[in-house]
Amino acid sequence: MIRPEMAHHYKGKWKQISKWLIARVGHCVNCGKTPGRGVVLTVHHIDFNPTNNDSSNLVVLCARCHLKKHATIQKYGRDTEAQLALFDAVEGGR
Repeated sequence: MIRPEMAHHYKGKWKQISKWLIARVGHCVNCGKTPGRGVVLTVHHIDFNPTNNDSSNLVVLCARCHLKKHATIQKYGRDTEAQLALFDAVEGGR
């Protein structure tokens, strides 16, 4: 899900691009998880630029791995540990 304050960056056919890529890949390329039991797949911009939708810049990640990627740059000031604990609870620690 795109955070409201970032929505203006996602223009054009972003929804179609992300849905197509998720359907094509079908799993998190980082951990291998597939959708279900609390696992949601997302599309990550490798260069962290949401306007760069070149296929070489996009990768499918589960929401947990996506959060970890963004936590590495500490860009959004999120409470990462609390969110990761929530993923553990929802996913049953998988």
